[in-house]
Amino acid sequence: MAPLLRDLRMAWRALARRPGVTVLAIASLAIAIGLSTAAFSVLDAFELRDLPVSDPTRLAYLRALTPEQRMDDMSWPEYQALVTKARSFSGVIAEDRESPPVRLPDGDDFPITGNVSDNYFDVLGVRAARGDVFHAGHGQPGTVVIGYRYWKDRLGSDTDIIGRILPLGPFGQVMLRVVGVAAPRFTGTIRGIVVDLFVPPQTFLSYTRPSARYSSYELTARLRPGVTFTAARAEADAILRQLDKDSLAPAHGRKSALEPFAESLVGKLQTSAVVLGMIVLLIVIAAANLANLRLVDNEARRHETGIRLALGAGRAALARQHLTETLLLGGAASLLGLLIAGWLVAAAPALFYYGRRYIDYGIRLDARTFAFSSAVLLAVALIGALIPLTDAWRHRVMPSLQGARATHPTRWLAALVVVQMAVVTAVACSAGLFWRSLEKISAIRPAMDPDRSMLLIQGNFMFRGRVEAVPAHAGALAESLARVPGVRQVAWARRAMLSGSGGGAHVDVEMPGQPKFAINYNQVSPNYFAATGARILRGRAFRDSDSAEATPVVLVSASFARRFFPGRDPL
Repeated sequence: MAPLLRDLRMAWRALARRPGVTVLAIASLAIAIGLSTAAFSVLDAFELRDLPVSDPTRLAYLRALTPEQRMDDMSWPEYQALVTKARSFSGVIAEDRESPPVRLPDGDDFPITGNVSDNYFDVLGVRAARGDVFHAGHGQPGTVVIGYRYWKDRLGSDTDIIGRILPLGPFGQVMLRVVGVAAPRFTGTIRGIVVDLFVPPQTFLSYTRPSARYSSYELTARLRPGVTFTAARAEADAILRQLDKDSLAPAHGRKSALEPFAESLVGKLQTSAVVLGMIVLLIVIAAANLANLRLVDNEARRHETGIRLALGAGRAALARQHLTETLLLGGAASLLGLLIAGWLVAAAPALFYYGRRYIDYGIRLDARTFAFSSAVLLAVALIGALIPLTDAWRHRVMPSLQGARATHPTRWLAALVVVQMAVVTAVACSAGLFWRSLEKISAIRPAMDPDRSMLLIQGNFMFRGRVEAVPAHAGALAESLARVPGVRQVAWARRAMLSGSGGGAHVDVEMPGQPKFAINYNQVSPNYFAATGARILRGRAFRDSDSAEATPVVLVSASFARRFFPGRDPL
């Protein structure tokens, strides 16, 4: 311990005598460690960290693949058929997210509510932090399991939450009794979407009564031991084909698509090559900077080294002292780098802001990112110290005492400068290409007029299964908003453009020479296109006269016209 403390004191004195070089080395290392740690936190949140469920390697997302090679969710009949007939799965769960209002004492709230099958927590292996979750065959209507974060942030960590009643719906017409609070880290099966409330299917199925062809359920299946994904996919395909023959499928020709819930580490690394490449570049640049600065420092201390060698200092002691100084620099830089990483991670919610409270990518500093930061520090310190250490080892007594300059560091410095310039040039060229791509993308004329001042108001009237109620409610609200001073036009739509919604209502379509298929459609007010500035390539927009009593009309997209009316006029 005494030699180590002596080396640390000498290292501190040596670094303190050259504050400019020391500060520059620490700042260079700290920026590299901070940026690489923050980048790894993003990579870890999106790709590497498994969701907190039991044995995620046996879980798979189960979706439907349409004949047009479009991914679609499953219908409730498809889910029931897979549960009862599939032998490859030990369990299949369904989830359909809504956002109905919850009436709380301080005002209405709009949490994300997961309408999940009653075996949801059993298949995932998730337990309750308080109370209990519902289990297979015991999902009673009107019960709810609350997400841990919602319980803490919105319900004030109420210790008497079990048994409390939450009124759900626009008028509080659905009464939910709290039976439990989910485990702290569990937020649902989709990364980035935090589910606040979990209710069994009986609650919403009895309330909204969706169509049997309504494809809105995201399925997750747990494979039995020994069953491969290929065999499970083949069995699911056979079940969907039988539903198609029995006319119970939402559309014709649907197949199954299984995506592993937890991919292999190699597969995840391959999908994150950009982030990994950025991290490697940062480490290389930081190591080269450190090596350059230490080589310059070696040359400045050549006379001092000669005196120490003349007084009998061994080369092993000089090497140990050199490594101690490098590690001391790295330790200070690591602390500062972690502060930089913490600031960047704290800024992540603003950088990834989506306008929705429930979006959470789980970017945080924890033991994993700290271990990565330590590994980066060690790698940079070893790489950055190896070349200067080799140079210091070659010092000779007489040339050093005479102040003769050596040729080794000059060659090393030239090589490192070449490497750094090559890396910087590559990064600059990539940044230029990226900037040009952004310019080209920004020059594309969108479907709407981007120069208009618009305010997007999103609400949830729980219209699913009651399409005829949309115009009356939305039209009345639009008329009220149109009377607000400063408002020029108000239009409404089930799915507003740029709102982030990937969904839409479904409808079966039959066309001559085509099998029956399902499409998504949007329902909009007559002035929707005028208010948004959306372009109509051919034909006309809707009119007020296009009422329920008039001949039904529809606007189709250009891709729809190209596919179903090739070479013909769709009007």
